[in-house]
Amino acid sequence: MERNRIILVLVLAALTVTAASVASLSLLSPRTPRPNSNGEFSIFLPSPFVPRSPLYSEAQLNGEFPNVASVSGFGGAKMDPDVAKVTITILTESSTAESATREAAEIFNALIRSLQEAGIAEEQIRSNSFNLNPIFFFPRDQPPEITGFRLSHSLSVTVASSNLEDLGLRAGDVVDIATAAGVTSVSGIQFTVSDESMRILRNEALRNAILDAREKAEVIADALEVELVGVMSVSESSFSPAPRFEADFARAEAAVGAAPPTQVLPSEFEVTANVFIQYQIGR
Repeated sequence: MERNRIILVLVLAALTVTAASVASLSLLSPRTPRPNSNGEFSIFLPSPFVPRSPLYSEAQLNGEFPNVASVSGFGGAKMDPDVAKVTITILTESSTAESATREAAEIFNALIRSLQEAGIAEEQIRSNSFNLNPIFFFPRDQPPEITGFRLSHSLSVTVASSNLEDLGLRAGDVVDIATAAGVTSVSGIQFTVSDESMRILRNEALRNAILDAREKAEVIADALEVELVGVMSVSESSFSPAPRFEADFARAEAAVGAAPPTQVLPSEFEVTANVFIQYQIGR
């Protein structure tokens, strides 16, 4: 009797699991189950995802799924940069917050005055961050003590020139002006291009990537002895890395005792693009 009871419990558990599985499949199905000719319900599983292009939609209406060739394409475009952004930071430390702020303000005023005298407009100068923090000393077994204050004021100075050598010289001039004004930190120099130049580069890179993908698709179709019927889907992405720069002190042949001017040599600015294209193929 006990054995029959155990068997009955196991059978009921199995039926419960089966019913739960069927219910889960029904929830996943995008269609409502409908009875067949025998009055029984069937479970409709969702169809796999396919691109929704006109060619594909037409094929689906006809109950067909076309043959597809998927290819990727890569393209790039380069030009000389015409914009340089120099990031500099004013750093001061003092026993009081007031004196640290006053010292930083003096350096800032001297910097702005020198930059404007060099022909750099106010709109070409922007503050990135301003931080004033206490400096702590941690004696053993005692509460921390504030021994001073540290201030950092980061700024960006943007210069432009259509001539590559002149652009490097202008960026170097900003560094020399900043250090002469009391700035002790130059975070970096980024060479880039104007918005209009960036638009031209991206379009050219994308066009080259599409041509690369098309060439690959034609090679595949020729090898398979099929034809490219049309494009079914396209996706793209682009990337614009910041160019490297190199410090150049070769122009240090100035007057004896004079500090050599800072010069940087920007490299070409490049934009790359990647595309993924699906072609319908047929005989």
